[in-house]
Amino acid sequence: MAAQYRVIQDGVKAFIPRFALGQIDISDDDKHLLAEARGELGTLNGICAGLTGRGLGVAVYSLLTREATASSRIEGTTASFSDALAFGAQPRLFPPDHDVREVSNYVEAASMGFRVLDGGELPLCWRVIRQLHARLLSGVRGAQRDPGQWRGGQVHVGAVRIEDAVYVPPPADEMPDLLSSLERYMHSPVPVDPLIRCGVIHAQFELIHPFLDGNGRIGRLLVSLYLKHSGLLDEPVLVLSEYFERNRAEYYEALASISRTCEWKRWLHFFMLAVAEQARKRAGICRKQIQLYEEFKLRLRVRERSGRGRRPAYYEQALDVVFQRVVVTRRLLVDHVRMTMPTARSLVDRFVEEGILALMETKGGEHLFVCQQLLDLIAE
Repeated sequence: MAAQYRVIQDGVKAFIPRFALGQIDISDDDKHLLAEARGELGTLNGICAGLTGRGLGVAVYSLLTREATASSRIEGTTASFSDALAFGAQPRLFPPDHDVREVSNYVEAASMGFRVLDGGELPLCWRVIRQLHARLLSGVRGAQRDPGQWRGGQVHVGAVRIEDAVYVPPPADEMPDLLSSLERYMHSPVPVDPLIRCGVIHAQFELIHPFLDGNGRIGRLLVSLYLKHSGLLDEPVLVLSEYFERNRAEYYEALASISRTCEWKRWLHFFMLAVAEQARKRAGICRKQIQLYEEFKLRLRVRERSGRGRRPAYYEQALDVVFQRVVVTRRLLVDHVRMTMPTARSLVDRFVEEGILALMETKGGEHLFVCQQLLDLIAE
């Protein structure tokens, strides 16, 4: 490999990840792991189609929020998954400086990216990534650090002083060639397994570290977008950042090993293991989501047949909103199902009676209701 170091000041060397990005050899054991990861992803993708077929495509929002929460927590936010869901139900209940807004920005940036890919307006490219970065940092920590713009100066990672840094990315004048090479690799006709390519793209992006802030979150979002782009996973339901957060030290060490050894083996093994385990876990959870959804629908149909439900036409529409948002308010149901407030009150009361919803908390006179079984399931 052609990676190298460049001295930028006395005692400080920056890593220049100028790799020949092409076919990468992996061990026989890792070839088996790659096949396993691809198989688990295929299973998860098939289950997602089942979710959509049952009207549960909207449930993707809650899984994306789970990914956003985990990815943001890796970078030091303290907002919980339930905080993020409550913010989605009623943002005004949180102070302007609450870091749950960083999680919300991630959800919005990811949603933008998937809309772009779905619409076919632009391919997965740096223009799109810069737009998503601008949204990610809008109005939150990092908003003063050139959102949407490549950095123009030197940065370092893991210490206050560059002399003590854990990692020193390439100088800004090296970035144009490195980024152009990586973008070409994304779309190269060279026959590289797309999951291997995805792992290389994430690591190379983090090594280049092209923004002043937000590199980790955008790099992990890039994984979800590339899986979509390559046809491996249609929706952002893998929640890979969960695995990275649980194994944070190993995640950082596997990435750092590339700059020390100029080899991909350790990182790609870790990445494929993460994908295989997380896809398997999420597939099981998605199956349970389907079962829970069908169980709730059955309860509501029994109520309808018994004559205890006065407005059955709204039940399944409202249930879809519950599975999308997990945490809801009466106002949110009014807006999404287009019902009146008295109808929303009556419907929430029915859902509470049936054990679908429970009062989560009351803030500023606003009642937040949670589907606790669903919350516990997604947060497993």
